[in-house]
Amino acid sequence: MRILYGVVGEGMGHATRSCVILRHLVERHDVQIVVSGRAHAFLKQTFPQLEVHEIAGLAMVYEDNEVRRRRTALDFVKKLPGFAENFEIMTRLSQGFRPELVVSDFESFAYLYAKKHDLPVVSIDNMQIINRCALDVEIPPEEQASWQMAKTIVKSKLPHCDYYLITTFFF
Repeated sequence: MRILYGVVGEGMGHATRSCVILRHLVERHDVQIVVSGRAHAFLKQTFPQLEVHEIAGLAMVYEDNEVRRRRTALDFVKKLPGFAENFEIMTRLSQGFRPELVVSDFESFAYLYAKKHDLPVVSIDNMQIINRCALDVEIPPEEQASWQMAKTIVKSKLPHCDYYLITTFFF
């Protein structure tokens, strides 16, 4: 089977999780990877036998352990030209590689590729716990707005996947 595997480049947790899964997939399947950020160099070095395509990705801008919304929005605007190149990469994939399945570790462009080409898509990440699980914790009133924003972002990032595998250390 030909699998397109998308990895978000925000932090390195997604890349290290994907690395473990990819080691198993490449034993039985033809795999190509699309990845952004620092994760690109890591996965390219880890899987030199694979096509590892670098794409532009979204990232949050943090300062003092807080997301800076305005700076994150400005960063997004600066990256818009790179997103056009992402679509060119995806077009080349559809003409040459022709994936049959997409796996996304919180990566949007691989997900959009699956939806555009009516392919099954599997989400494998830890973030979906925010949207798809009941949490036995009370969100303090002063954090409700941040909680709702996080839940909305996660919910809108990869909606309507065929399967969700949520990896977590939470009980």
